[in-house]
Amino acid sequence: MYNIGVNYIKEIKQIKNAYVSTVFQIKTDREDFYLKIVGSRYIKEIEILEDLLKNNFIESVDVVSINNNKMAYIMKDMGGKNLEEDFNISYIYDTIHKIAKFQRSVINKTDRKEIKNIYYDMTTPTIIKVIRNIPCIGNVLLKKSNYRFKEDEKGKLQRSLNEYENICKEIPDIIPYSIDHGDLRPGNIRVNTDRGQIIYDWAWSNYTHPFFTVIGFFHTIRRNEDFKKEKYKLLDVYFDYWLEYASKDELKDIYLKLEKLTRIYHVVADIYWLQSLIEDYPDNEYNKFSADGLVIDKRRQYFSYVLKKLII
Repeated sequence: MYNIGVNYIKEIKQIKNAYVSTVFQIKTDREDFYLKIVGSRYIKEIEILEDLLKNNFIESVDVVSINNNKMAYIMKDMGGKNLEEDFNISYIYDTIHKIAKFQRSVINKTDRKEIKNIYYDMTTPTIIKVIRNIPCIGNVLLKKSNYRFKEDEKGKLQRSLNEYENICKEIPDIIPYSIDHGDLRPGNIRVNTDRGQIIYDWAWSNYTHPFFTVIGFFHTIRRNEDFKKEKYKLLDVYFDYWLEYASKDELKDIYLKLEKLTRIYHVVADIYWLQSLIEDYPDNEYNKFSADGLVIDKRRQYFSYVLKKLII
């Protein structure tokens, strides 16, 4: 088995089954491995994983093999527990340090042209361009579906989009762009005593303002009482990594403005993915009961939902 000294497989068990990916646990005579199969129309997960491994940006999963068509890979068992199973405020501090160091290393080591070839461009100027085209894009992506907007909703949406564009214009261009994990939450953080914390599942990563990662992470743990007590101390720890570019008060102001943009940020990210899903199906003519069709329909439903959430 991939020349890693395994003689035989004891058991194969499916431990995750989602419309975008499936994970199998493979028990062998030597150790456990995990096989992740990515949907044929999933976003750039394996390309992103390869980039993180190549540049050694951050402690990541230990990949044994990636298949030639980049639709599956095998990992070694990471050990430990996910943060959601073993939540401790000290681990949250460690995560903040780790993600900040990672984002700074990306700024220092990466060629910006190269990074845009791998990650979706979610920089502020790009978001503004997409915002202006969302009504047209929405009509195309939701054409012939049950998720189209009603006429009265279109007017409300346009007014909200104008507000989001104004907030985007208020973001000062002083913090260099980096990589946002895109889905940083306790379920994607492995606590391992030997290797430290491992942040994984980078499939939703984008090239954008680095603060979006912490904003998203804090949202996922916002109800935890220990976090509520420590939130502003944690923010100070994170801001310490960016004092080269602005004062702490300026950084807090940028953070608060970016918090207001999280919904539009997610909408733009979803546009990228949904466009890549339907580009092979002109006029939205696809079999709804095929594998691609089920994914497209689910994403169109979600896209319509997040668009309506934009209405202020």
